[in-house]
Amino acid sequence: MLPMLAGANMIYGPGMLESGLTMDLGQVVADADFIRMMQTVLNGIPVSDDTLVVDLIKEVGIKGQYLGEMHTFQNFKTLQSCPRIMDRNAREVWEGNGGKDMYAAASDYARFILENHKPTVLNPDKINKIHAIVEKAEKELVHA
Repeated sequence: MLPMLAGANMIYGPGMLESGLTMDLGQVVADADFIRMMQTVLNGIPVSDDTLVVDLIKEVGIKGQYLGEMHTFQNFKTLQSCPRIMDRNAREVWEGNGGKDMYAAASDYARFILENHKPTVLNPDKINKIHAIVEKAEKELVHA
């Protein structure tokens, strides 16, 4: 989290175990959940008339609750991180869904991705452009 707070634009280490000697695809998936949560925090809290909803605050009042309000329902997923692996359900629901710990769920999801992901292939023009950039950089490196 600290490098992200400092403005780092590259995150190093997802999936790494044993100081990088071992990589684990389940750990990559779990780390991706944590990274998404940190990115949500770094995005900050938007402040606008729509997010402040002063009129709704006045209407609900100091002893009211906002969870049942339509505005909350329409907006809570945009401000709260929504992990894919971490299970935030009540214990009974989690157990009813198999009771997998986070590592088991992450490993299963990694397998699912490997079995089902169909990557899109870049069109030939983009591939040729990338090759041209690499060739130019290689020539510049040799002549540097």
